[in-house]
Amino acid sequence: MTDPTATDQQIQDMIDANLAIDPTDQNETNLKTINDIYLNNFAQGIYTLSDDDLAAITAIAQQCYVTGGPSVFQARSMYWIATGTTDLAFQDECVANTGSFRTRNPISNTSIYTFKVYPNPIGNDGQAHITSPDNGVMTLYDLQGQVVDRQPLVTGSDNIISIKNTTSSLLIYEVILADGKTIKGKLSNHN
Repeated sequence: MTDPTATDQQIQDMIDANLAIDPTDQNETNLKTINDIYLNNFAQGIYTLSDDDLAAITAIAQQCYVTGGPSVFQARSMYWIATGTTDLAFQDECVANTGSFRTRNPISNTSIYTFKVYPNPIGNDGQAHITSPDNGVMTLYDLQGQVVDRQPLVTGSDNIISIKNTTSSLLIYEVILADGKTIKGKLSNHN
């Protein structure tokens, strides 16, 4: 029977391969980070993480799994192993079809990140309201990839985007926030 434990050289080869990955979205960035922490710690029998590594897995664990990908669940497991805390709940309130995204801080149980586009589907007035945790820019695209509208987003404001001038029944939005986060979603237009 072969020993399933990876050798030091195999672990180093995996670390090198992970370093070569050039992530293109949040999901891939999270995966690369989780792989790095796993390979440099857990795979080598080290279960006490540095403050930086613990902060990195905590940040991923607090993400919505819809935008953060499966690494969110891996980060939560790693967090629980590293801290020995099993009663800490990372609560998701991710509603992909409405553009709502909220994650709760596991320590204070307060909302740490909120982004919402409403109403969805858009009502008869042809306007969508956006609440955003940070300043940024929202771009709306039709299904052919043409820009329908582009609006700045201001934190704490009732940001409004109008789609009165389009006949598309489905629009795609992309938001780029000042902190570099990108949020994508769909808006239904029943006008």
